Order: sequence, then structure tokens, then C-alpha cells
Amino acid sequence: MIVRRRKVFYVSGFDPIGPGGYHDLYTENAAKQSALSGMTIRVGPRHRRGPHVAAWHIEAIENGERVETDYCFLRWDDIIRKHWPRGPFRLFGLMARTYLAYIRSGVLRRVLANSWPTFICGSYPLVAMLLTALLSLAIGLMVGLAITALTGWSGWVAIVIMVPAAFELYRRLVVVLDRKIEMHWISRIYVFSLLQSARTVTEYEMRIEGFSRIVADAAASEEVDEVLLIGHSTGAQTALSILAHALDHNPNLGRGRAQLSFLTLGGSIPMLAWQPDAGWFRNELQRIASHSHLDWLDFTCAQDGATFALHDPVESAGVRLPEGMEPKPKLLSIRLFALYPPERFKQIHRKWGRVHFQYLMAGEQLADYDYFAITAG
Repeated sequence: MIVRRRKVFYVSGFDPIGPGGYHDLYTENAAKQSALSGMTIRVGPRHRRGPHVAAWHIEAIENGERVETDYCFLRWDDIIRKHWPRGPFRLFGLMARTYLAYIRSGVLRRVLANSWPTFICGSYPLVAMLLTALLSLAIGLMVGLAITALTGWSGWVAIVIMVPAAFELYRRLVVVLDRKIEMHWISRIYVFSLLQSARTVTEYEMRIEGFSRIVADAAASEEVDEVLLIGHSTGAQTALSILAHALDHNPNLGRGRAQLSFLTLGGSIPMLAWQPDAGWFRNELQRIASHSHLDWLDFTCAQDGATFALHDPVESAGVRLPEGMEPKPKLLSIRLFALYPPERFKQIHRKWGRVHFQYLMAGEQLADYDYFAITAG
């Protein structure tokens, strides 16, 4: 199929950065990829398209053919900011309850059984939190003992001094670690995933419903050749729910002029699909995977600890497809090592935050994966 007019709907992961940051990211990396591939890509300015949609126009010329793309950023960053817990002691309490729930439900055990890099990525905030708390208590105790030794005061004074000293040190350490290594990004995602599974965030449910109508209307249009829905990171779960609701509105989507395509990048669909309360999400997963007029590609990366590399989210959720139906999604790897020279690959591949956004970025040498050929070419 040759595409000359395309509509893209992009859903970010659990990221408080709004469309401005993603527009800058797209513009900067489109220019880099254009220099590599020879495809001309012109990215227009960002503008509002309703209360929760930002958009920009893309014009590309590939092999002499002109392609027009309307790139729509579906906003839920305002909801993310409302559920972005701050304060080290509030985070401590939320993390303790959340990880306990994940252990009791067996979700963490399933993560370890299916992807040890994802297990390490998901568990290190808990380990870091506990080590930080123990370190703070130890230093607080040493300060208290040093003061009592120098002054000759009672040992009880050491305890009185230790508690506020440990609390203050813990608060400062958590702030520094959160800023330097984004220690609690994953734990915040885990907290919200439980809310997702229980469907307790009414505003989020309403936003999905609103977006589903926008996508359904675009997919039913005769004005474009392709409607492409993209979910990055935990946005894969949100995008999947949007698509499932869109199919509820119009089960015939993809049967008209516009090709209906679904692209998940660095997704973590199992983290929601495995939740005991997420039977509704497994039903949505079944509807998407069973829709015959839908192309679904799932790209992951072996070096990305925040995803489940080359892992079938449909099969692992226990979803059964109609007999004889081609499995969905098609599992592909971006092959990070192919995008960079060996020395640059060594520099990048251990930076999990950087790797997790590679799906949206240009590489430094041509390879099979090209986000800009998919979205603009």
C-alpha cells in the first residue's frame, strides 16, 4: 500500500512532559534521520486541536513521492501530573503498599519468569528505597552516638538525635537520587498501574472514551490512506484501550479506504494484563488481537529494561485467538546495535532512560528500524 495522506495518533507513556517536548524531540530527530536516509522531512509548528489534542503537520518527500501526515499528540499528561506522587515519605508509603500488592498477586513473580531485565528495572527502586532508608538510619545513629560521646549525654539522646537526622537525610537523598537517576519513575508507574487495573481514575477513563471517538472518526474517513495509532511505553496500554473503545463504536474500522495500523513501542502491556483486576483489559486485548482488518507491529529492544523484549503480550495474557487466525502482534526488534557504531553503542546501551526513548529517535547509521519512515514516509 502506498500512503500519500496519513493520520497519526500518538500516546505517550507515564510521562508528565507535554506535547511541546515531544514536538521538539520529533523535529530534532526527523532532521537527523533525514540527513541519513535522504528523505526530506519538514515538520510544521505545534498547535492545539481541541482541549486534549496537540498536532503538527509533516510533509515528506521520499523517492520523489510527496506524503502529508497529520501528527496528533493525544494528551493525558495533565492526568499523569495529578497522579505523580511527590515527597519521599509519601512515596515510601505508596511504594510499600504497591510492591506488597504486586508480590501477593504474583505479578512480580511473572515478571521475573518472563523477563529478568524488566524485573531488575522494576525492582531496583524498591531496593534503592530500602538501602537509602537503612543508610540514613545508620548515619543518623552515628551522628547521635558521636554527639553523646563528645558531650557525655545519655544514650537516649543519641536516639532522639538519630530520628530527625535520619529523616532529613533520607528526604535529601531521595530528592537527589530522583533527580539524578529517576529512581522513582518506575515505582510511580507501578502505583498508577494498580489504579488502572481497578479503573478508579474516572478522568482517565473519560479521556480514553473521548480519544476513541476521535480515532474512530478518523479511521472511518475517506480522506486519508492510513490511520496509525502509536503507543509508547505504558502508553501502549492506553492506546490499546483507545483502539478497543473505537472498535466498540465502529466494529468495521479498517474495512474502508483507510488502512488501520497499530504500533506499540517499548510497551509493557503484560504489567497491566497480568493484574488480577484487569479482566476488562484482557477482553480488550482479545478484541484487538482478533480484529482481522488491523496491522499491529510491536517493537522492543533487548537493551531496554523497561519493556518485555520480543515478548508476546497476547499469548502471555492467556488470550485465545480464533482458530486459523494469524497471530498478533508481529514482534520485532529495533536492534539498537545496528543503529550506532560500536563505540557509541557501548556508551548508550546501559543508559536505560535513553534507550527507552530510542524508539522515537534517529540513529547514527541506517538500519531496518526508522520511526520517521513509519510515521512520515
